[in-house]
Amino acid sequence: MSHVQMPENRRKRPDRKTSGLYLPAWSIAAMLLIVIAIVVALVTLLITLGGGTPASGDPRVVIITAVPTETPLPSLATVTPNPTAIPQGSVAGGTTIPVPEFALEGPTLQPIIFTPTPLTIAVGVTVRNDADGLNVREAPGLDQTILFQAEQNALFRVISGPEQASDITWWKIEDPNDPTRSGWAAVDYLIAQP
Repeated sequence: MSHVQMPENRRKRPDRKTSGLYLPAWSIAAMLLIVIAIVVALVTLLITLGGGTPASGDPRVVIITAVPTETPLPSLATVTPNPTAIPQGSVAGGTTIPVPEFALEGPTLQPIIFTPTPLTIAVGVTVRNDADGLNVREAPGLDQTILFQAEQNALFRVISGPEQASDITWWKIEDPNDPTRSGWAAVDYLIAQP
């Protein structure tokens, strides 16, 4: 009989239990139990907080609103829904469940008031005389000859200017119906018209 001898340099296989990757069966079971316990706790928490499905019927929408503040506001129209226009929900089996009536409430914002952009006086613009008996002069300046006095609310077209004299800005205006009525008027009494 012949004997086979094993070489001495062949290594012996290391023991699994001494390996760094070895996990005992009890630790795997403990981890699984911990994971299951966490999942059960989360599901219980969700159901407790209202994450479950309703016991029966269609879901209902409930709108929760803040308590309105006592802020004095200018009189504004309040819009409230028509209770007869709210549809009624129905459940399988023919029974009807009334939908709760509600109105949207809460603080309201101040209304935005749009004002027109003020027009500026320029050559070609129509202006209105805002003074009773506005002196229209031959040239810019308080020391110049008065040609005529314009009636209050009379309309004129600006044909030249502006010029500075006597610490006042002057525009040359002309009556659109009578070109002979033209002269220089102080800007303080002229209002640009659209």
